[in-house]
Amino acid sequence: MRRLFIFFIILLVAGSAESQIREISNAMQKSIEQRNVIKKNRIKLALTAMVPNKKSSFYDGQLVKRELFDTTGKLLTRSEYEAYSDSIYSVYEYAEDGYLSQITKKASANNVLTITYTYDSLGRITRITNYGSEHKDYVCKYDKRGNLVLRQGYEYYPKFDKKGKTIPNETEKILVDEIKYKYNRKNNLIQEKVKINGKHIRTTKFRYNKKNLKTEEVNKYLGNRVKYKYKYDKNLRLIEYVRYNIDGSRSYFKVEYQYYEEI
Repeated sequence: MRRLFIFFIILLVAGSAESQIREISNAMQKSIEQRNVIKKNRIKLALTAMVPNKKSSFYDGQLVKRELFDTTGKLLTRSEYEAYSDSIYSVYEYAEDGYLSQITKKASANNVLTITYTYDSLGRITRITNYGSEHKDYVCKYDKRGNLVLRQGYEYYPKFDKKGKTIPNETEKILVDEIKYKYNRKNNLIQEKVKINGKHIRTTKFRYNKKNLKTEEVNKYLGNRVKYKYKYDKNLRLIEYVRYNIDGSRSYFKVEYQYYEEI
């Protein structure tokens, strides 16, 4: 289960890194616009809390995520407190050109994951490398419009000779994870399919409003179905979402922002 948990965290992190690009294409324009919203409002902190119901205030709930941004909108740190997992503290590092270069995720002193990013000449992520309890490489592929359409994850295992003995300093690269993405005409991600060790385990579908903001997400995971619905304010900032759980119950989340003072 821990391997699956770490795997899905990496998916989220990789997604945020894709908005760091050098050249604007039609497929990536929306990511730039969303980042500019953050920059325009000079957000310093984004806090997410799980509350008892929709009418509850932010401070009636349990804090589940705290994100710190710099004045340009870059994410610096993220603290996650989901009840079903370890608390995870992440630090984001950027290269001189402003692109995300590394994320260090720490769940405990003995559970640290380092993620590094490689880009092509258009600023698209081509490789994600993970170092920690396991070494894994993700290779990213794009369509003609600049949309990420395939991410494949490889792990490295000891290589054996014909007698079954390990060959010193040699490893075998094996495909273990595969994620395929599908988009609509507006370049909105509408479907994500995940395979682990060749087995399909999750399909996620997304819906958007007229402003291209995600309004609904449906996850089918190993036969179970979980739904998310999202709500935004007039400045297009996410302020609330609801998770419809497998058992039929609902979990309510509210998002609050704190800002840098205007100069």
